[in-house]
Amino acid sequence: MLMNNIIDWLNLSYNNVLPKKGKVLVSQPFLLDGCFKRSVVLLTEYSEEGTIGFVLNKPLNITIGDMMEDFPSPESALSIGGSVKTDTLHYLHTMEHIPDAIEIMNGIYWGGNIEVIKKLLSLSIMKREDIRFFLGYSGWSGGQLEDELENNSWLVGNINSKYIINPSQEMWKDSVINMGSQYKVWTTLPENPAFN
Repeated sequence: MLMNNIIDWLNLSYNNVLPKKGKVLVSQPFLLDGCFKRSVVLLTEYSEEGTIGFVLNKPLNITIGDMMEDFPSPESALSIGGSVKTDTLHYLHTMEHIPDAIEIMNGIYWGGNIEVIKKLLSLSIMKREDIRFFLGYSGWSGGQLEDELENNSWLVGNINSKYIINPSQEMWKDSVINMGSQYKVWTTLPENPAFN
């Protein structure tokens, strides 16, 4: 009986929620990929052609001022967005009227005209708390994410928009708990299954 309970706790099966723009992917606890290890990824684009998203819980120890001279908010933190095109800058923000920005979910926008953003930052109309910057992004070709879901690499769920711009330090753990009580044991498992 005890062995059956342990097996149930370690059941890493996909939760059958369909991925789409505005949902998050929460990695299973033993996914060891450096970028995706215990990660939460916001999906910003989802279609038959492929998927794009940004890892929300992998901050870097550098600021945008370390990367770009004369940026109007040089103390803004950078995060790893994913392993694709890590030499590119991306951003999620809360400003509704930025030209070319794409609404991801209520109150959260992706991209937009960087010159307008820089102007709003320099005028303090946009503040650090209104925007997050990422190096690179997460990408899947058509069908690739579905294969990973079938292989139980991810759970798909919702996220409160306030945690996208201002993530908690325990975002992965909090996200797993929000997936339901059946996944809570994941938060107690060692990061490396060899350590017991």
